[in-house]
Amino acid sequence: DPIDHVAQQYASELAELLNKGRLTNAYEKLVLIAEPKFLGILRAALDKNTALLVVQSINKELLDVKEEDLEKYLQ
Repeated sequence: DPIDHVAQQYASELAELLNKGRLTNAYEKLVLIAEPKFLGILRAALDKNTALLVVQSINKELLDVKEEDLEKYLQ
């Protein structure tokens, strides 16, 4: 399925970016928020050490939340 392929590809790219952030100490812990199917794909794409920094996973679609409202929404 082309949509699944694109999701897998994006998850791999995001996992690589998160891994680089871990290696440069850009963060100490992660909270992942994504719709359930993509969240599973992303978690599977994370390397072991990056996955250990995930302190919470939230199955939530945030497409309807405006970027400027995102921080307030997540609090």
